[in-house]
Amino acid sequence: MKLLLVEDSALLRASMVRGLQQLGFVVDQAEDGPGGLWAARESGADVLILDVSLPDFSGVELLRRLRREGVQTPALFLTSMADLDDRLCGFDAGADDYVVKPVDLRELAARATALMRRASGSHDAVLSCADIEVDLSRAQVRLQGRPIELCRRERLLLELLVVNRGRVVSRRQIESKLYNDETELSSNSVEAAVSRLRRVIDVAGQPSRIKTLRGEGYRLEG
Repeated sequence: MKLLLVEDSALLRASMVRGLQQLGFVVDQAEDGPGGLWAARESGADVLILDVSLPDFSGVELLRRLRREGVQTPALFLTSMADLDDRLCGFDAGADDYVVKPVDLRELAARATALMRRASGSHDAVLSCADIEVDLSRAQVRLQGRPIELCRRERLLLELLVVNRGRVVSRRQIESKLYNDETELSSNSVEAAVSRLRRVIDVAGQPSRIKTLRGEGYRLEG
């Protein structure tokens, strides 16, 4: 699962990014309204985490502009202000949830996961495709009911494929979800990640569960 954090405090932002990465998320970051607006358009994040008070223009204005453009990525506001009018202004701009600072990262992660789950059309924390289960709340994967070990990127790739099961996922979508904007990618980064995932979830002697559509992307069968 990929998050975009827009927070102007460098110290708080670094701490939150580090903590969210330790919880298993890929995190892109921005420090002001214009940077957050650009990142929200380009990063492919599953959930936006926006500070209300940002340089240049506020998180509320940032979200208002995105919603006018038709961007419907779930958004959660961070604020040090518990005032009802402030919260209502954010919801009116298109926010899905609010967390008041100081932030407990476990609560933030749980709320972001719930928003992503709702956006994917699932009311359950567990997404499934045939005998594959992805537990979003615990960042765990099960195959035929048994837990399997995946590194973070392969788990995120499987999560992306399960959410889009039966539909083609492009190389660009995979790059956006698996890597943050500071990662230098090689020409075969996506192919290597798909290959590693296949080695874990495929059954010997049977066609791969992940179908390659040349020039289009990949699709999870089942």
